[in-house]
Amino acid sequence: MIEIHIPLPPSANTMWRNVKGRTLLSKKYREWRTEAASQIVFYQAPRKILGPVSIFIKARRPRRNADIDNRIKPILDLLEEVGVIENDNQVEFLCIRWDDVNGAVVHVKPMEQAE
Repeated sequence: MIEIHIPLPPSANTMWRNVKGRTLLSKKYREWRTEAASQIVFYQAPRKILGPVSIFIKARRPRRNADIDNRIKPILDLLEEVGVIENDNQVEFLCIRWDDVNGAVVHVKPMEQAE
C-alpha cells in the first residue's frame, strides 16, 4: 500500500476555463497540480503500482456545501501524472470521505491486496 499526502485539490468544476474559444486548464488547477506533484515526487517518492488498483481518499471538507465527488478527478489525474498508477482507468475500487486531515490523504493498493 502507498500513502500519499497532498494539498486539497480544487473542485473538478474549476479545472478548466474557456479562453477565446479554447478550453484550457485553469491557473488554480495548474498551480495545485505543480505543488502536489512536487510534494509527491520530491518528498514522498512512492513506487509505481502496475495493474488494477484500489484507492481510498480522505479529504478535508473545504466548506459546508462542497461536493465530495468533485475532488476525485484531480487526484486520479495527479496519481497518473506522477507515475503512481499507470492509468486512472486501472482504478477498480474507489472510496472517498470527508475527514479531519490536512488537505487529502490517498491510499493506493494493488487490487489483490484490497480484498
